[in-house]
Amino acid sequence: MKMGFEKFIHAFIWFATICTVLIFFFHPVQAEDAKTTSDTEKSAWSVKAGVGVLSGHTTYQIGGQVNTSSSSWVTRFPLSELRFTFDEVPYGFIQGKYENPRKFSIESTLKINTKRGSGKLFDSDWGIFYDKGIPGAWESSLDVYSTSDTEVDFIFSESEISFPVHRRQRFLIMLGFGFTYKSFSFSAFNLHQTYPSCSNYGICALYPDIRITEKVLTYDIQYYIPKITATLQHDHFAIWKSKLHLGVAPIIFIHDVDDHILRSKRNTGNSQGQAYNVDLETSLFFSRNVILNLQLQYSYYNTRGVQRQVYYKTTAEASKGTWAEIENKIFSSQLEFILAMQFLFH
Repeated sequence: MKMGFEKFIHAFIWFATICTVLIFFFHPVQAEDAKTTSDTEKSAWSVKAGVGVLSGHTTYQIGGQVNTSSSSWVTRFPLSELRFTFDEVPYGFIQGKYENPRKFSIESTLKINTKRGSGKLFDSDWGIFYDKGIPGAWESSLDVYSTSDTEVDFIFSESEISFPVHRRQRFLIMLGFGFTYKSFSFSAFNLHQTYPSCSNYGICALYPDIRITEKVLTYDIQYYIPKITATLQHDHFAIWKSKLHLGVAPIIFIHDVDDHILRSKRNTGNSQGQAYNVDLETSLFFSRNVILNLQLQYSYYNTRGVQRQVYYKTTAEASKGTWAEIENKIFSSQLEFILAMQFLFH
């Protein structure tokens, strides 16, 4: 997902949030609001099942402070970046829920991808020729760049409980808390590596393009996300319901492991940071027990931490057991479109 599109999504979601809140506070009182009690206000169990697609990326960067067994120094940031894209990866999901709009709502959700093809890995390294002492090279130059095809297995699980705190006619505000776990397991293959700046120094003959078809890298990343939630719901009589759901995580934890197979080097990172998500949902009641749901979900994650790099075999770069620690940053933008059917049991 391009940075410009990310900014557009951020702006659109916050604009929609502000508009919805303003509608809540300035919504005119109507007589039928006080008279009508729809089935949406009754306690009910429900099961929701459907399909979705995931777009966006998860990216990590390294650089900054470097520590080894013998020395420490500070390098540029970023020194290297790996971006894994989600190119409309389909998934299936199921959700169980109990809702008493006047007391509380509790739900659990599970999502699993149904197709392994995920998109691309874009791997960028800056200042490599500068570090090699090439005359005229500079630190900010993009010197090594590669693309690879990727496959992914992912699973999301989420639980949340919410409590009503304010009601105004057909509007309902709920506050709550929840926990989300996300796990991605990537494999990268069909690598094509180039050296974009080699012509600047007349050394392209020494650095030809590289193409490798077999697996070159694996990457596993887990998100642990405790969050505070707020929900604004509007019942449009008995046939239509809309919902704005906000989640804020003041602190999240991410653990990731990157195995550079060709270099026999494993990088393990732990980082902490923040996250937020916005969920826009509309529901159409076909009957008192059958509902069609359309959802747009957006999540953003940003963490910083430390990555430990270890060579697990002796190579031309380093001997087995050589290690280093370096600062890392992980950020991810994830957009989901969901179509589901919900079945109520009053």
